[in-house]
Formats: sequence, C-alpha cells, structure tokens
Amino acid sequence: MAKVRKVAVLYDNIIGEGLFHHLSEDNKDNIIQRDVVFNTLKELGYKAYKYPFNSNSLKKLSQKKDWIVFNIVESINGEGKEIYKAPEKLEELGIHFTGANSDVMKTTTDKVTTKKILRESGLSTPNWVTSSDYTNFEPGKTYIVKPENEDASIGISQENIFTIEKLEDIKSIILAKNPLENKSYFAEEYIDGREFNISIFNNNGEPTVLPPAELLFTNYSQNQYKVASYNAKWDEESFEYKNTNRTFAFPPEDEDLIIELRDIAYKCWKIFNLKGYARVDFRVDSNNKPWILEINANPCISPDSGFVAAANYVGLSYKDIIESILIDLN
Repeated sequence: MAKVRKVAVLYDNIIGEGLFHHLSEDNKDNIIQRDVVFNTLKELGYKAYKYPFNSNSLKKLSQKKDWIVFNIVESINGEGKEIYKAPEKLEELGIHFTGANSDVMKTTTDKVTTKKILRESGLSTPNWVTSSDYTNFEPGKTYIVKPENEDASIGISQENIFTIEKLEDIKSIILAKNPLENKSYFAEEYIDGREFNISIFNNNGEPTVLPPAELLFTNYSQNQYKVASYNAKWDEESFEYKNTNRTFAFPPEDEDLIIELRDIAYKCWKIFNLKGYARVDFRVDSNNKPWILEINANPCISPDSGFVAAANYVGLSYKDIIESILIDLN
C-alpha cells in the first residue's frame, strides 16, 4: 500500500551545488546520497522533498510538523563539529527525524569525548593526546594526527603520521595543525594492524549488527602506512584508492575475532544510545586485540558506501535499508 506520509530529505547546504564537478568529493557524495534517498522514498510510496539545511528550509519545515525528516546533514558551513545543529533544530520544531538525536550527534562527532566514554565503559581505544592534555604521551610511539570533529576521512593522510620521541615534538605538531584549516586536532596512537568497520541498523526496534568489513591495503610499501585516508576513500585516481578494497570474506581462524568485533559494536550502540543506523571503526593489532577508532552516528549511505555494501551482503536492498531507518525515529 502506498505511503501517505511526507518526507523531507535534509542535506548539507552546499555553496555552488550547481557546479557539481567543482565540489569536493565529500560534498558530491552528500548530493548523491540526497538523490538516491529521495528517489528510493518515492519508489516506496512516500511523497518526498529535498531541503538544504538553512534558515529558509527550517522556516518551511516549522509549518509541516506532520512530516518526517530524513536527516543526512554531515556538516554545517563546512564544519563537521556543527553537525548536531540539524537534529537540534528539528527537536526544537517538534519534527520526527531519522538517525541520532542532537546530544548523541554532538558527543560522537567529538572524537576525544567519544574516546573518554569508551574508556570509562571498559572498551579499548588507542591512547591519545590533545593540545591541552599530554597525559597519555609515550615517547617512541607512532601517532596519527586527526581532526577532532570531522568524519569522511577529512584531514587523514600519510603525512599526518609520525614516530615521536619527545613531548615537545608532538606539542608542536598538534599546535601547528590547528591554524591550517581552523580545526582542532589531536594525536592518536597508530595501531599497526588490520582495519574493520561494522555497520549497525535498527531492525523492528532492535539493533542488527551487519557483517564486519575489512579494509585490505594491497601493494602498500613498507614506507606507507595502511590507513583509510581521504585519498583512499575519495580520490579515484590515487594509489590509495586503487589499492584499498573491502572484503566480507574471512578464514575460519578469524571466527572468534569476528564475534568479538560484532559484540563490541553492539555494546557501542547501547552505550551511546544510537538510533536508525551507525558504524563503528576498528583497528586490530598483531595480538588480535580490537581497538575502537571512532563511532559514526550518521554514516554515509551512498550506494557504494560500506554501510550499504554490508546490508547488500546479507540480502538487504536499498529499499529495505531506507524502510528500516524510517522505523526508528526521534
């Protein structure tokens, strides 16, 4: 039976959207997500609309409280740390929307705060240092310097990984990064090992943990770090993109590890009160110990994304994904 409810797809307010080919790859992806979600909603029988996140859209939505908002806003004015403002505004308007609420979005977008909660909950996450707290610094360790509040691998590159002997060196590296893009950075201990992402989504009121995906870094030299960098995710012409691939196939000896990863991902869903859909990213060291890198409460759901690939792997169509996300509303 055709749906009668109206759904607004709320997406990033991207300056210069009409010049698609000139946009950054992550901005292009947000538009691709918008269009595929919009078209799928129409196929499912919903009356669908597209709304960029701006004051005009919010004014219109304030008069449509019986609508549902499918929230795929990933940044506001180019700032990932502002992402929580989209659900916050929808909460103020009293409109039901998909995905995490504003408190959860604010917490999980702050990677340092997320790591503190993980530690307090007894879950393993790599040591880190910030521009104001160097308590966990260990001389001689390798660190990767990351933005504190960005997703989509923004700011992640081979050039951001250092083996550091002196506290003064890591202080200068973090402080030097901050003015470059007006973003706050922290340094996280680099775990030399395997990388996994696990997607989770609501299934009739209960979280379903999808099969883990491992990122395979092939043909990387000994001088290259195996990380999911911005190039690996977005730049189709780069070495990293061409040699970073996803697999869901694992040998029998990985069975215990896979069970453990899925169990930890489920715990993260509960601890952070996630809704709709989410993704947890891991590194696994040479002793087979999992380390949680981050939690993405609003992961990419483009057709070629890891989330969609995991869902497809267990026989779920894109329509199935969208329907399931719509069930678990705020």
